[in-house]
Amino acid sequence: HLGFEIDYGKIVFLRGGVGNIQRVQLPGEIQNTTLQPTVGVGLRLKNIYIDYALTNAGGELYSNVFSLKFDINRLTNYCF
Repeated sequence: HLGFEIDYGKIVFLRGGVGNIQRVQLPGEIQNTTLQPTVGVGLRLKNIYIDYALTNAGGELYSNVFSLKFDINRLTNYCF
């Protein structure tokens, strides 16, 4: 796996990378190297993180992945 992340003010995050790098050889074909590229963006709003990624699921299929994360440690710090 190889990737990078660039942030702007710890609020907006731009990510990219490749994973699942392997050599594949099917019967009767030459050997090919395959990889799974991924790009994404993230947004942090206080204690809520919203992430989006576009990843190659194999072949010509691409998947859109959305995630939502709550930082409960930051919530408990605000309660005291």
